[in-house]
Amino acid sequence: MTPAKAPTPDAADVEITISGIACTSLACLSPFRQKLNISVDWTQNQSWRQITLESGVRPAAPDYSIWLALSLALLAGLVLNIMPCVLPVIPLKVLSIFEQAKQSKARCIALGLSFCLGILIFFAGIAILNIVLRLGYGTVFQWGDHFRNPVFLIAMSLLLVVLAMFMFGVFTIMVPSAIAGKAGPPRKGFAGSVAMGILAAVLSTPCSFAILTTAFAWAQTQKLPLSTIAIMLIGIGMAAPYAILTSMPGLLKRLPKPGRWMELFKQSMGFVLLVVAVWLMLALPAHRLPGVVYFATILAFCVWMWGGWITLRTPKKRRRAIRITAAAIAVAAGAWLLPEPKSYIDWQPYDKTLVNKAVEDQKPVLLEFMADWCVTCKAVEKTVYSRKTIADLIKQKGVLPVKANTTLDENPATIDLESTYREPGVPVSILFVPGRSDPMRFHGLLIKKELEKALEDLPDAQERPL
Repeated sequence: MTPAKAPTPDAADVEITISGIACTSLACLSPFRQKLNISVDWTQNQSWRQITLESGVRPAAPDYSIWLALSLALLAGLVLNIMPCVLPVIPLKVLSIFEQAKQSKARCIALGLSFCLGILIFFAGIAILNIVLRLGYGTVFQWGDHFRNPVFLIAMSLLLVVLAMFMFGVFTIMVPSAIAGKAGPPRKGFAGSVAMGILAAVLSTPCSFAILTTAFAWAQTQKLPLSTIAIMLIGIGMAAPYAILTSMPGLLKRLPKPGRWMELFKQSMGFVLLVVAVWLMLALPAHRLPGVVYFATILAFCVWMWGGWITLRTPKKRRRAIRITAAAIAVAAGAWLLPEPKSYIDWQPYDKTLVNKAVEDQKPVLLEFMADWCVTCKAVEKTVYSRKTIADLIKQKGVLPVKANTTLDENPATIDLESTYREPGVPVSILFVPGRSDPMRFHGLLIKKELEKALEDLPDAQERPL
């Protein structure tokens, strides 16, 4: 006798999780994750549409032909040459082409192709990264992910500041005569051309988000050989104008003759670079922005010091001393300003009612009056409130830490700083001690030891009477 089969249910409740990100031509929404609970009627399974599951995540492919898509990838590369981030590099290469046009045609072609090789090396690296991610991790390379990395944003913005200083003629890049003499004319400049090509491709990334995102979105939906070809076509499109221009030196004769306009154009491109640098900095988290802006200013000074404080007649020892000093200032400033600020203290925003209530309840309160434009305030934050010893004491003693921001005139903290606390400016820290009529005040930069001693004298939180 065959046992009866267990009855199959006609319906079942299913939970589905949908996650993804939605973008338009203007903006991208935040990534979302949504759960849906639905009831499935198994008796209707014959009418269901059949689907094939594949490993990995691939976005839906746009509905256009392969040849059109590859043509658009090539066009995207051509368009990169007029992006604000790339355009300032072009005068450098054009100047080089003008100089090489005076020499042999073969040398002019070789230097131009070296520049193109640098561009292709960059896009080859992107293609290899795409292959590694697809084969090794079953995921795709998302163009623009690097803009979520503060380190990349900081490095790119600072590089643009240095390049802007170069455009302004603050310093020049010269090959030492000893090296140039040994290298000889045939090889001189090739490595520099390759490096300049890589730099031009790197600089294209901040301004080409929309163009490259579209091209990469299509490439990710294709098989690896085709997606690799598409990525490399972008590089070929960007390199093509330089290859054509340098392989046909006769075209150079149609370019405007060298003159003062070239120097003015070069300097004007320096301002474009600064605008792009500011744009990149504004993409940083708010707590990282002040330190990067301050360091960018110091870095510009150090670059000016490096190139502007010396001449060809400057003695060798003095030149070396100036440049070592400039480098030391830049390194020291970077070590102080660029690391991500550590906050061990759970600061509360300024609220006069909150402060008065805590004081009435005999709870110690620490007010830090500061402003975003105050350099000394930043120093106090680094030397005092970023110290774990101070944070541990605040927690151990049950102190209510309040950050009073006086950046704007209309801020409540700004108004109360003078009207309530009778203080003329920032930085100032005020500690309300239970049982003491007047609060303790700490002015200036060197307050760590004094504040630490005042906190140590407070009773522990668990010893305080309720």
